Amino acid sequence: MDDVRRIHQVARVKTTDAELLRLRAGPVSLLLDVGGLFIRRLYMGRTEILRGIYPSLRDVRWGTYVPRVEVEGIEAGADGFRVALRA
Repeated sequence: MDDVRRIHQVARVKTTDAELLRLRAGPVSLLLDVGGLFIRRLYMGRTEILRGIYPSLRDVRWGTYVPRVEVEGIEAGADGFRVALRA
């Protein structure tokens, strides 16, 4: 998507093995693992409500595909966000 622009105000959290983005939509916030492309934690206010949402792609023998995914852009505002990906 060509109209998606990179926003530098999105908080980046470095860990020893991953780069996490902290994104917010009103009272909901999350930590997105950019490299592994999954949601590490989902919060409502200060309360963690979900941990570890991971989309996996399976073949007919239940083998797991590991697609190469790149973040093309992040749009973030006061009331929401949008992440554009390319696989």
